[in-house]
Amino acid sequence: MTMDQSTVTLIACGIGICGTLGGIVVGHILTRSWQRRQWLLDSRKAEFRELLTTLTKSFATISFLRSPGMIIGPDDQRALHAAITDAQVTIRDRIYIADEVAGLGIYELWKNAVDEFYVDRTFIAFAEKYALIRAKLVSAATDRI
Repeated sequence: MTMDQSTVTLIACGIGICGTLGGIVVGHILTRSWQRRQWLLDSRKAEFRELLTTLTKSFATISFLRSPGMIIGPDDQRALHAAITDAQVTIRDRIYIADEVAGLGIYELWKNAVDEFYVDRTFIAFAEKYALIRAKLVSAATDRI
């Protein structure tokens, strides 16, 4: 039993169409997967940046308002409280980097640094602790690049 020319042509066309559709589906799946991965990396980067920005602003505010000899009024006290609270909230409200931040012990490091500076007002020790926290965060942020 032999196939005639039209049957062979139809089979070849069917294989070509299936191959084309299969390529489109596979391409779509790969593109979608890449886009999701890129979106997650972008979200992760944004969270690290927001955390670093908040900690830097808080560090600057706390350093200035708690420096030796500084007398602060009610507005400055509110700013100091906001700086401390903003940093703690930002550390704790991360979504995409929560496990890394927790694993690095950032909350504990920051809280200990602020608590010690609040008591002894030694800027160099506070700055060194902030630099350590910042270095850990930058390292973690650039780890998956």
